[in-house]
Amino acid sequence: MLNNLKIGTRLSLGFGGLLLLMVVVGGYGIYEIRALEHEAKVLVEQRMVTVAQANALINTINVVARAIRNTLLVNDSNQQAVELKRIEEARKKATEQLAMLEKSVKDDKGASLVKRIVTDVRPTFSHHLDALIEFVNNEQTLRAKMLLLGEYRQIQGAYLAITEELIASQTELAMQSGEKAADMAAAGVRSISLLLIAAL
Repeated sequence: MLNNLKIGTRLSLGFGGLLLLMVVVGGYGIYEIRALEHEAKVLVEQRMVTVAQANALINTINVVARAIRNTLLVNDSNQQAVELKRIEEARKKATEQLAMLEKSVKDDKGASLVKRIVTDVRPTFSHHLDALIEFVNNEQTLRAKMLLLGEYRQIQGAYLAITEELIASQTELAMQSGEKAADMAAAGVRSISLLLIAAL
């Protein structure tokens, strides 16, 4: 049938088929790149951000821990005031960090962990911290030390543990996003290569 066609018609059909295949390859390539771009954005703009925010919260909790310990180690009221000021600033920072985590954590497990921190763990931690500060201000050092080594240390441990659980959860999701992006890139290369081979 093709033998009956004019040379110009055959060339036109061949060129048209080649153009169509180029459009298919190009379109598929664009689709794969956009899908890969989406996964990269999820990884960089969401997963890694939440990991960084949760790590920052860990640092803030540790600032409070060191400062409250220092208030019980020093006898100078001026130095105690400095440490109490550090605690006040750290508590404000923790509030900001948790607000950012509430906005940035999107997955169900992560959101549930953040909610537990905000509604349960941190309020209990704050209650014990307020009691510690009151003991320090009233120069009830022995009661402060007993609380520090007892219930306060337990709730602080719980605070750190659940935040570390959040970090582990978000890190796992970040790794999954990275693996998915790598798989998509490899699949895209294979598919485009096959289409290009077919074009030959």
